[in-house]
Amino acid sequence: MQGSLNQFAALNKTGFEAALDAAFVLAEGATKLGELQLEAAKVLFQEGVASARSLAAAQSFEDLTPKATAAAASGVEKTLGYSRNVYDITTGTSVQLFELLSATASELRKNAAALLEELTSSSVIGGSSSSALKSMLSTSEAVIEGLTKTAKQSMQLADTAIKNAATAAAQATKAAA
Repeated sequence: MQGSLNQFAALNKTGFEAALDAAFVLAEGATKLGELQLEAAKVLFQEGVASARSLAAAQSFEDLTPKATAAAASGVEKTLGYSRNVYDITTGTSVQLFELLSATASELRKNAAALLEELTSSSVIGGSSSSALKSMLSTSEAVIEGLTKTAKQSMQLADTAIKNAATAAAQATKAAA
């Protein structure tokens, strides 16, 4: 029975450590987004001032039009770059969380299987209950594995779609300028 308690404690420890690791990953992602936001605000302010000075220096409408077009194109390019950076940070954080979740789920399944084996072999649970629990564990492992594969494929599909959309938007911006 002591072994069962130790295995149950190991399950709790695994879950607790995974929660702490996830909190660190999320904090790191939030820090990166905060730094990006501050840098973007700084650049936006500097370029806004430079653009305002350039537009104010225009002597005629003919001078103003190319300057305004260049400022708008630059703004669109900066926005696309900012969006890509936000996407890269959030995707990186998501991938880290997904890997953490996968590793933790694997360890939890292994520990749960060991605990179940311990309980069934010590005659705490026996007979048809034991085989039902083992069947349930096996089925849940298959479902989790299928969901993991589906989640990976969905992340890859979304990544490809977003990168294609960003590339198309960048090309459209360059063609318009």
